[in-house]
Amino acid sequence: ESLSAGSWFSKNGVDYNSVMSNIKDAVIKTCIAHEPAITTSYSRCTKNRNVCFEIYGFDILLDNKLRPHLLEINISPSLSSSSPLDKKIKTTLITDTLNLIGVMPTIVSLMIKRWNQYSKNDYLARKAREANSTLQTVQLKW
Repeated sequence: ESLSAGSWFSKNGVDYNSVMSNIKDAVIKTCIAHEPAITTSYSRCTKNRNVCFEIYGFDILLDNKLRPHLLEINISPSLSSSSPLDKKIKTTLITDTLNLIGVMPTIVSLMIKRWNQYSKNDYLARKAREANSTLQTVQLKW
């Protein structure tokens, strides 16, 4: 039987919200401490830092008193999955990230549909130009 972190904490009489608050606190303090390096990195990539984002992976270890300790930060962590749990976690991460930046599923679906249509129209137009060019070449030879 698998348990979520929240249900495990509850089952063992631990305040899940308090532990998560401490973890979030550690992540926020780390981001504040590294803010100059993060903004420098963004400024190298684009003139307008409001048009890009990056996902960081924080590895946190809880000690026997459930205090969080930062182990490492992964810049652009892998989004491939090796297990059903990993796939569920990363799918949720991607969904939350897209929602956070304002991409909604209906918009993504519409964008894919338009891209496919554009690609199809572009392909057909290119083939028509190629066919027309070939036809003109054949006519010139006669």
